[in-house]
Amino acid sequence: GYGYETDDGIYFDISKFDGYGKLSRCNVDDALAGARVAVNTQKRHPADFALWKKAEKNHIMQWQSPWGMGYPGWHIECSTMSKKYLGDKFDIHTGGVDHIPIHHENEIAQSEAYEGHQVVNLWMHGEFMLVDGGKMSKSLGNVYTIDDLISRGYSPLAFRYFCLNTHYRNKLNFTFDGLSGAATAYNRLRSAISACADAPHADEQTAKKVVKQKDAVVAAVCDDLNFPLALGELWTMSKLPACREIYDCAVQLNALLGLDLHLPPETEDKQIDVPNDVKQIAEKRFAARQNKDWATSDALRNELDALGYTVLDSKTGYELKKK
Repeated sequence: GYGYETDDGIYFDISKFDGYGKLSRCNVDDALAGARVAVNTQKRHPADFALWKKAEKNHIMQWQSPWGMGYPGWHIECSTMSKKYLGDKFDIHTGGVDHIPIHHENEIAQSEAYEGHQVVNLWMHGEFMLVDGGKMSKSLGNVYTIDDLISRGYSPLAFRYFCLNTHYRNKLNFTFDGLSGAATAYNRLRSAISACADAPHADEQTAKKVVKQKDAVVAAVCDDLNFPLALGELWTMSKLPACREIYDCAVQLNALLGLDLHLPPETEDKQIDVPNDVKQIAEKRFAARQNKDWATSDALRNELDALGYTVLDSKTGYELKKK
């Protein structure tokens, strides 16, 4: 009774579902037409969404159905997959914040209408990552992969540490200066904790403080994944008198943080002699970065890479390393 047929498919009648809009707290009457498609005059409400689309002859997706050849609506794909792999009731459903007002509202409506009960207990939505305060896009040339970061001398775990310093419900602004700062902090924290592996056991008072800080880290993570607070509590632990208990706790907390903080930091490369032609390219690149000429900066970085050198940027300048 929730679906009805039109010339181009089967649509979900949102007026039949009392809870429509509960995730985004939107008023159904204010819902805008066609999140992905043009307005269909045969729809009972502009926000009614497709459960099944009747396929045109040249459409790439074609499956037989009671209404002829067609394909599923893009919302119902997720309900189908979650039911298959997670069942008719599960705890956590994640996604980007852009999915809240349309996609996830529709997923809730069709899943709960089908099952007759609440399907997802908790919805968690991540905010966007920005690059230098703006959108990340290929057209702007500011899309970076983990391999790109590695080629510039950054550890993937340093990037993870950088990400964990911002709550998942807040926007994260990626800059190489910020990543450099995070990499430095990460190595210092890793050095402080790994040094405790060979430290003596703590006295009773210090041991209690270590346990208290460990519990504080766990509590922060359990409070809506508050990793920024968790890292702060971990830093407090690392500043306690060095003892084996700090190291042991870090080993246990690695299951939550995934930062390998109990391992020693990577050995820093010794200072190298850099040929003049390589230095000149590096200086030109540094000047391009100062002028925010990212295209030239990337081109010169590629030249350095071809010559066998990695450049690490920082707030004060750069560092060259032999690959």
